[in-house]
Amino acid sequence: MNKRFSMALICVVLLLAGCFSKPNLIDEQKHLFKSKEAGIAITFPPQWRLSSSKNTLFVADLNPSGTTIARLTAILRRNIPSLEDYRKAETLLPLPQRLQEFSQNQISHFETISTGTLERKGETWGESVWMGQRDGIAKIFHSYTIAIGLNLVQLHFEFPAPFYENQKQIIETVLDGVARTAMPTPSKEEYARAYRGMGEFYKSKELWDEAIRSFQEALSKKPRDIDLHVLLGESYLKKEEVDLAFEAFQTATKLTSQNARAYEGLADVYFKKGQADQGILAIKRAVGIAPDNASLYVKLGEAYLKQGRTQESISAYQKLLKRKAESAEGHLGLGKAYLTVDLYEQAVLELEQALKLKPDLNETHCLLAKAYTQLESTADADREKRICRPETAPS
Repeated sequence: MNKRFSMALICVVLLLAGCFSKPNLIDEQKHLFKSKEAGIAITFPPQWRLSSSKNTLFVADLNPSGTTIARLTAILRRNIPSLEDYRKAETLLPLPQRLQEFSQNQISHFETISTGTLERKGETWGESVWMGQRDGIAKIFHSYTIAIGLNLVQLHFEFPAPFYENQKQIIETVLDGVARTAMPTPSKEEYARAYRGMGEFYKSKELWDEAIRSFQEALSKKPRDIDLHVLLGESYLKKEEVDLAFEAFQTATKLTSQNARAYEGLADVYFKKGQADQGILAIKRAVGIAPDNASLYVKLGEAYLKQGRTQESISAYQKLLKRKAESAEGHLGLGKAYLTVDLYEQAVLELEQALKLKPDLNETHCLLAKAYTQLESTADADREKRICRPETAPS
């Protein structure tokens, strides 16, 4: 009896503590949706009917006379920490891609009508009006996005074209019912993860200022994160801010001596500064840490070749090809090195192999033209000259 009583008491305590409460709550009687996870509550006019749905916060239908004249789908977009970041992404991604979580491949014929922001009850919403077809039926969509914590909440209003009227009133009555709710403060790990994700997105789009800002924000919470320092250094280097790149890579190597990417970044900085010997030492250090990384051998071979250290260049490419015989770049580099010491037949063998592995390497055709010319193989040389595009040929 005592054991049963104890178990019951524990259950009551846990229940009162909210341990069994659902992260998302739909209260039909109060016409209320509330989400601890999203940090939002929405009170609806009584005509709306709410339901839960997979991959959404909720779905709500407005059908006052039995016919659905509007549908609202709410989506939680994680790890997009600001509306500014989302609006920047809007300009970089096609409409179907940025709406994939909502459309789930069920909408076609996307067409943007307008984008902007909307101020409502002290909140700033991103606003996008667009058209599409669902099940062959033309729809007009109004999508609203608000930043809460490190995430976004999106409200997608969907109107069948024949019922596209009074949409402003319908939307405003819902937006006026939106309120923020208490939610846990993000951990340092969560904060850094969100901003790192944005930084990597901007980096992939070559928006270096935005990438740098995001990585710096992530580092403000995780200052000893090696990968973040490397990502920051790579972004600085792309922006030609060489000294800041050097500082970032050097910080990474001080935090660990086993990050090949950090030493590769240092090598790139040294090469930019014209300090080839130090660059070669750094890239050799990277090779020692990551001996299976083919691109490091290529970079080392190229550095040796530029320094006139041809035998060391040949050795670097040969080591690569022992590890990865199918490396087109390895065969190309070795062929180039052979050319510099007048080993034309060996050069042809390597360059032809590079072409077999990667036929679109234009530089290979240009180098083959040189090799065949030296071998007095006129027909082969003429063929390669016709294929070689001078604008991408090696200097």
